Amino acid sequence: MTYIKKAKSILEREKWIYATFSGIVVLYIFYSYISQEPTPFPEIYIKTVYIAATITLSLSSIIYFFYLVIKKERRPLEKFKLVLKIPFSNPLESLNLLIILSLISVIFSIYTTIKLAIPKNIFFYLDPYLINLDRTIHFGIDPWKITHYLFSSPLFSAVINLFYNLWFFVCWIFLVVFSCLYNMKELRNTTLISFLLCWIINGSISATLLSSVGPCFYDLLYEGSHQFSELMQILNQQNMYLKKEGYFLGVWSLNTQNMLWESYISQSSEFGSGISAMPSMHVSMATLMALATYSLKKWIGLVFWLYMIIIMIGSVHLGWHYALDGYVGALMTTGIWFSVAKLSKKRYNSTRSLD
Repeated sequence: MTYIKKAKSILEREKWIYATFSGIVVLYIFYSYISQEPTPFPEIYIKTVYIAATITLSLSSIIYFFYLVIKKERRPLEKFKLVLKIPFSNPLESLNLLIILSLISVIFSIYTTIKLAIPKNIFFYLDPYLINLDRTIHFGIDPWKITHYLFSSPLFSAVINLFYNLWFFVCWIFLVVFSCLYNMKELRNTTLISFLLCWIINGSISATLLSSVGPCFYDLLYEGSHQFSELMQILNQQNMYLKKEGYFLGVWSLNTQNMLWESYISQSSEFGSGISAMPSMHVSMATLMALATYSLKKWIGLVFWLYMIIIMIGSVHLGWHYALDGYVGALMTTGIWFSVAKLSKKRYNSTRSLD
């Protein structure tokens, strides 16, 4: 197959991913025009993605080499060299993967720009309603009190925090793996398009309309409030205990929350900055990963559904979110996934009938 034919084949396969991205960019340009928000500069995200890609490639290569050695492969170096040649034997596919990762970087930049503008567009208003509704659906009890009753040990909090912090790395590996599932076009397209839409529909549009800060920032925003002082006191005490006892693990979310609040006060624009609670993007992405991996392999999907539950618990336990943030994030993501899956199936069925 010539390079031109190969390029056309790749573009045909990726057209709906590129179309989704283009639609998001057009909508953002319109939003930027009417709201006079600055156009995002995705350099920092592109650098982060490329650094992450380099580290992932390096680590996976090392792990694969040791796997060959442990497996007692007769000629591990020869087989290892064959694997290393794959990106160079498919340069157009490698270029396409880099383009897709770059486009995702732009989406992250748009998401962060909109997230930073939330209090300017619609100032945080929903928290009091979410608090009351959270209590109502949990039989008059704050959800964080339930999680801290079930997982009262400081070590439990530290382990939950570890899983919560691993979310970014799990998401990244998931994204790279599904980007490379070229032999499963329908699942791959459904996953990548859903991924893009979740960050815009859930993380940008819904987050703006449902403007809220979450428990960890509530008392800081509403001066004189002590709504979540007990929760934050428990987390701080647990963190101090873990440090005193010499544990490597800690309640690391506290430092991140302080950093985000300082960034909000100083109105600085940094990597990962911005405050938003409803809906939870941690839960949204964990749900997407569970849905996608379950479609790939049921047993892998069950592992990711368990991880999603841990993220849901962690989002409440660590003070980031109200339980409703997670419920809404999961439901919206499920709706996006099945809508995209239905359209993808319809499109691939019509393509097969034409063939």
